Amino acid sequence: MKVIITAKENIASMNMFKVFVEELGFVKTEQVVDDNPVYRKDDFVLVTLNSNVIPIEHVNEYFEEPPEIYIVASSHKSEGGVKLLSCHSPGNWLEAGLGGKDEELAVAPALYLRNMLKELKKYPSKEYQKSYEVTHHGPSSMNAPIMFVEVGASEVEWNDMDAVRFVCKCILTANDDNKNNKGKEVSVAVGFGGPHYAPVFSRDEYADNVAVGHIMPKYAVADVKEETILQAFEKTEPKATIAVMEWKGLSGKDKIRLKEIFEKNNIPWKKLKEFKSLED
Repeated sequence: MKVIITAKENIASMNMFKVFVEELGFVKTEQVVDDNPVYRKDDFVLVTLNSNVIPIEHVNEYFEEPPEIYIVASSHKSEGGVKLLSCHSPGNWLEAGLGGKDEELAVAPALYLRNMLKELKKYPSKEYQKSYEVTHHGPSSMNAPIMFVEVGASEVEWNDMDAVRFVCKCILTANDDNKNNKGKEVSVAVGFGGPHYAPVFSRDEYADNVAVGHIMPKYAVADVKEETILQAFEKTEPKATIAVMEWKGLSGKDKIRLKEIFEKNNIPWKKLKEFKSLED
């Protein structure tokens, strides 16, 4: 069972809800969550919350068995106004400024994230960028892997029904396939380095060969505790077996600190550019 979460206080989320129900065949059930009816289609369950999309931990209580994954249908907001289709897992490397707990990460579904990005990249409009975002904001205490899928960056995009409709279809088609374009298994990793939108990790030649669950941005490396870094490997599903560094997206001090932590804890690591050669 895969649970799609929508929220009444989020414009893009409610537009996605309408598409799921009015266009994509979700059927109302007798079950309720937050006093709102639950809808189903195949192995998907669609719930609507009365809040926004971040304070959602109470959803854990509504299902007897934890789902395979939670997929949060959300808006993305950016002051820069860049049109964006994105996906990421939640969690807080440092203090919890927006939901969740300090220094706690949710479980990141690395293969779903990779395949969601590959689906988002099929959107034909060149006006929209398509990328991962680094791990940020809550919730951090869900009982199953969770990812956010977002349309942004302003109310214009949140009401762009072509983009919204496309993202809904991506949510229904993305899967946990672990093969690249040549049929070889991809590496499951934790990513380190670069800015918030992880542009290098999002490039096709890397996304095809490595599935990153959590991504730590450059701006967080210096202050993150070693225990939180190790938590990122444990809270990636499937478990991350390698650290991948976006080499040019890290300072010299960052590289030294990370390598010391990896070597101390017997974690293999590679530069992200090493995965590009796998395509040849």
